Amino acid sequence: MCKTLIKNGIMLSITSWENDADYYNTKTLYGLSEAEAKFWLALAKLCGSEKYANIYMRYDSEFDKYALADDFLKLMSEHHSGFAVATVGWNVDSVAVILNEEDPAYEEKVGDIVSLASELAYEVLGSSPDYSFRVFESYKAHFIKDTEGITL
Repeated sequence: MCKTLIKNGIMLSITSWENDADYYNTKTLYGLSEAEAKFWLALAKLCGSEKYANIYMRYDSEFDKYALADDFLKLMSEHHSGFAVATVGWNVDSVAVILNEEDPAYEEKVGDIVSLASELAYEVLGSSPDYSFRVFESYKAHFIKDTEGITL
């Protein structure tokens, strides 16, 4: 019996590196819709950007967790799709009011949002034990169209 190895849909491969452009890694997601592929790519570009990636030890003074939380919430708003909502479990319509500095739980919410962004970024960038996020290098996207998928 054949088992499907690659699902129909978009195959998205994202290459990243850490530290001084070494330890290259490529993570590949299969069977994505267009909305899913755009979400994962935007997340990789955000977390793997010069602003957040390659900062030694996550909560170094250079790492701005408040900016990351805000940028992640903006990304979620921009990718207002069922996939993004299901992935995060939030009502994206109310995302703009989630963070309020006057809220007694503000620090906890920021921490939760940064943790979630980190968990999701791991799926497309991989992990780095000593650095905030791996650096986004490049991506390739291919559309696989075959009712059976690719099987071996």
